[in-house]
Amino acid sequence: MKKMSIKEYPDMNPYADGTNSIGSLEKAWAEIHGKKIYGDEFCGTLKIIIDALATKAELATVEGEVAYANSPNYYSEDVPWSADTDEVRTKLASPEILWLNINGKGHKLEEQVFFDITDPQVWDTKATLCERDTAYALDDYVYATAGTDTYIYKCMTAGTTSTLTPTWPTTIDATYNDGSVVWKCVANYAAASNRAGKDLYIYALYNAEGLEPSFVISANSIAPEKIGDTPFRKVGGFHCLCVDVGEDAPGGSDHALYGYEAGDILPMSVWDCWHRPVGAPEGYVYEPGNNVWISIYGLSWTGSYSNTPEDLQLVSVYGGEWADGTSTEKVHCLKFDQVLSRQHQRLIRRREFVNASIGSNQGTNIYGSADPGTTGGP
Repeated sequence: MKKMSIKEYPDMNPYADGTNSIGSLEKAWAEIHGKKIYGDEFCGTLKIIIDALATKAELATVEGEVAYANSPNYYSEDVPWSADTDEVRTKLASPEILWLNINGKGHKLEEQVFFDITDPQVWDTKATLCERDTAYALDDYVYATAGTDTYIYKCMTAGTTSTLTPTWPTTIDATYNDGSVVWKCVANYAAASNRAGKDLYIYALYNAEGLEPSFVISANSIAPEKIGDTPFRKVGGFHCLCVDVGEDAPGGSDHALYGYEAGDILPMSVWDCWHRPVGAPEGYVYEPGNNVWISIYGLSWTGSYSNTPEDLQLVSVYGGEWADGTSTEKVHCLKFDQVLSRQHQRLIRRREFVNASIGSNQGTNIYGSADPGTTGGP
């Protein structure tokens, strides 16, 4: 290896009086300038220093907390979250590599993980089979020993279940006394009928012991259930079909949603912090041909133009009142443009409509049809 002297670098010159120092007054320039640096010796010394300062685990912590994901909103992925539809239409796939910040700490995922939303354990509620003569804590969730899986039950009063076979209620928010436990009936989103037409959310949870986050799926758009004080970050979401497409889809098996049923993940609706529409992502799908996000439904609204123009917001939701010239909040084409532009959105162009409507049947239910009144669709 060629020996290189620091004197070979012309930009490193002392002040004219020769007293310039580097780092401190104690290290005069002459001490540094006059010493030769040899590459092999330098690298060997550097390795000794690194080995002495940090173990591999400590370096990993430094990498996680300092070298990446240091910014509060940091989020980076190799590929977006997606629907893994090769085997089942209810499976969600993470990126293969994901770096993100949660509550000031860098986290990383370096191996792809999958979540089948029919499994109660991927949900924030994490419901388990209810056992007899068993202690349960506040906010525990169980599913019934008998009856339907449409519902799960949240512990509202901690205690111990009785030895008797329960008669579980099947009305949302109804309560049931089971020994000293009080249960409340809630929707079980592992059941397809409860997911139909719903927007659901992906949360990453803080890992105090390491760098790899854990994930839960939730129907709550604000915060996941049953995580206590664990910091979290909403990293994505998706929409589930509200109606069956089945085998009667236009174009048959060539249709992108051929065989899909209510409650299945709508593949192009999966969004995350990196791959998402402008504004609220609920009720939108990605159209790759034009690289745009398009609302699934005819638009409804929140707020009112009569309060202030800024109060009115157009939204893409299932079952909302259709915003048009006869709706409670009357909307025409110019008003659409005004409100959407304030939301950093716009009406779609003709070529975008043509691409997005591929697979839809044409000329159906037009003559003699009535105003649908409410928004709908897949």
